Amino acid sequence: MEDEKARRLVTEIREDMIRAAKASDLLTTSTLRSLLARISNAEAIPIQDTTNLSSTSIAGASLGVGTTEMPRKELMYSDVYGVIEAEVKEIEEVLRHLDASVPYGEELRQKKTIIRKYLTR
Repeated sequence: MEDEKARRLVTEIREDMIRAAKASDLLTTSTLRSLLARISNAEAIPIQDTTNLSSTSIAGASLGVGTTEMPRKELMYSDVYGVIEAEVKEIEEVLRHLDASVPYGEELRQKKTIIRKYLTR
């Protein structure tokens, strides 16, 4: 991550996840692990056309050490914030459609609270 503010936010989320794991807080740990995965996915660059095969032995195989490593996008703070905001909105949308008596709704509300605190950074 190129943006220092973005790097600090992701580091804070990662450190909070580690603290939650050490405290055996499964909900916070899984929520933050999922959020970090979404941020990591946002760094992915779409795969280009693979019709130009680089190996005659195995279709689509790459030759050489490190040839399967893909460059990552440099996320700015606004990108990371957008991922967090999208996660909160997605949870809110699910909650709108859930019956109030569904036990999973309370877990989703807790997840939203866990994630939402990073929107105030």
